Amino acid sequence: TGVQYPEGHKFQVEGIDESLVVYEGQLVLKGQLEVPADAAAGEQDLEVKLKYQACNNENCLRPVTLTLTGKVKIATAGTQAAAINQKLFAAPEP
Repeated sequence: TGVQYPEGHKFQVEGIDESLVVYEGQLVLKGQLEVPADAAAGEQDLEVKLKYQACNNENCLRPVTLTLTGKVKIATAGTQAAAINQKLFAAPEP
């Protein structure tokens, strides 16, 4: 929920009146997972769907949905979570 996108830059495609906000190279998207209260503790499967569309200055390809899968550890209720990947999740430098 509440995905945070990095600042993109405006890009104009011929034949489209409004400019698009685009990203190039690598980017990090941040968001929060909401775990149901009745979720089982331990390692659980995680599936994230990312929809994107590639464009150049003349045209855009059809949108594509990429499904990413992985594992997430769910702690038991009341357990203090340990911070990991602190550099990745740190606030950006001003």
